[in-house]
Amino acid sequence: MTRKINTRIVLSLFVFVSLIFVLNSIAAEQKKPLTVQDIMKFKHIRNPVISEDGGWIAYGTQPDRGDGDARIHSLKTNKVYTVERGTRPVISKNSSWVAMIVRPEAVELEKAKKKKPKQRMALVETSTGRIRQLERVERFAFSDDSNWLACQHFKEEEKPEEEEKAQKGEEEKSPPEKKPAQKMRKSGSTLFLLHLESGKETGIPHVLSYAFDSSSRFLAYVIADPEGKTNGLYTVDLKKDTLPQNAIARYEDGVFVNLVWTKKRSKLAFLSKPGETKNKDTKGFSLWIWDGETGKSVRAVADEDVPKGWFIPEKNRVSWSRDGKRLFFGFKPEEFYE
Repeated sequence: MTRKINTRIVLSLFVFVSLIFVLNSIAAEQKKPLTVQDIMKFKHIRNPVISEDGGWIAYGTQPDRGDGDARIHSLKTNKVYTVERGTRPVISKNSSWVAMIVRPEAVELEKAKKKKPKQRMALVETSTGRIRQLERVERFAFSDDSNWLACQHFKEEEKPEEEEKAQKGEEEKSPPEKKPAQKMRKSGSTLFLLHLESGKETGIPHVLSYAFDSSSRFLAYVIADPEGKTNGLYTVDLKKDTLPQNAIARYEDGVFVNLVWTKKRSKLAFLSKPGETKNKDTKGFSLWIWDGETGKSVRAVADEDVPKGWFIPEKNRVSWSRDGKRLFFGFKPEEFYE
């Protein structure tokens, strides 16, 4: 059985197909070839993060060359905030704030030879989009209750003695005497503690390291001043309006490292070592535990308790178990002691 073919339908299909072919040919001719310059304009998405309530996402964008930026998107209102040269964004747990590092301009970095410009920090309020810039910030951290932001500035660069004398117009008539080599002391920089709601700031000088506890009651920090006289481990009680500061331990020229809080309760583990000038026989560090509820410290492992042939090194990995009942740390053979 044969079917009668409608010539009009066949002709219409032919015209339609031909028209598509012609249009595709024209579009192909109008397309520009992809060049290397086009590829260099592509931006890579870096360090994406999402807020705990799922309402915000933030990420950095970076082209092949030049300056990137940071984008903060609201998934509920479609608001988008942009911070020029922003990177590595962090969202507070209540989603009210986003902090990030702001890099110097790429042109400035290329022009600078020795003294490179320092990075800044940007703090964005998600409800308003207001951006606050803080200069010369090396690192920062939010407290878990999102009430506090700690940001540490870069250490001030010390000028060589010859440069200082030249600036003062002093000239040495005789060559300077050679002083015996001394071990360089580690010294800290200014830490600013910012109360996010009120905007109140508290500055703490000579801070080497710091850590918030999980309950956001305490901020523990290590002081390392240039002379070593006030070196110690301290805490700030964040629940009190006066922000009282308490010294957990203090040693002249002492060293305090590896501040690790438990996930529950306010227990702090740390390694400490007295100054070399007064305790030359002390090789390694001792492991301590401070209880924020009682305010008392306990030396869990002393240097002399370490097995023979081993010591507790400064570069260590101290960690608590999830329930906070066990504490892990490492020993090192004495043959590697410097």
